[in-house]
Amino acid sequence: MDLSLRERDRISVLRQVSEGVLTVAAGAERIGVTRRHFRRLRRKFEAEGDAAAVHGLRGRRSNRALRAEDRERALEVAKDPLYRDLGPTLLAEHLARRFGLRLSAETLRFWMLEAGLWERRRKGAKHRRRRPRRAALGEPGSGTARCASRGSAGSTARRSFRNGKEPQPRGARLPKLQNRRPQGPPHTPPSRGPGPGPRLPPHARTPRRVAHETRPRPHPL
Repeated sequence: MDLSLRERDRISVLRQVSEGVLTVAAGAERIGVTRRHFRRLRRKFEAEGDAAAVHGLRGRRSNRALRAEDRERALEVAKDPLYRDLGPTLLAEHLARRFGLRLSAETLRFWMLEAGLWERRRKGAKHRRRRPRRAALGEPGSGTARCASRGSAGSTARRSFRNGKEPQPRGARLPKLQNRRPQGPPHTPPSRGPGPGPRLPPHARTPRRVAHETRPRPHPL
């Protein structure tokens, strides 16, 4: 009887529990099952021996396996010249639509691979083209050279713009835009009649009377 590594570990733990080396809780934790299921395995091990660790469906047909007639019918349609160029996904749709045979695309792909009607096609890596790195301030060749002298006349520091235009040096900036209103005669407000006259300078104005100043009273006799 061919046993897997997992089944051999289960048999070893069951023997240690039967000999009293391990407890039921420790044995259940070691093989990753509950205590109730471990007791069930222990009773089966004491009755059947090492065969208790082997699954009951070993060497038997799966309960969920599809019928052999469905497989033969699907492969017969796949060999038909009318459907020979179809892949598993599209062929599964045609089988369900025209023949009433509902199969998953993965099951049909597995059958076609076994029969040699399909080959695995690995997807290649996506083509990615790296764009050139955006120039940073101070890097050579980035259009942001700095003059050794930082004077106003010899300063040629530049800034990089996203629109791709050549930046202007600081000393050669464009003049500010003037007022966009049409240049005409100066605006003069409308006259409101004769005014109070020319305004006198401060030293020639008549001093105003202060509120706290009063006229002198006559002296009583």
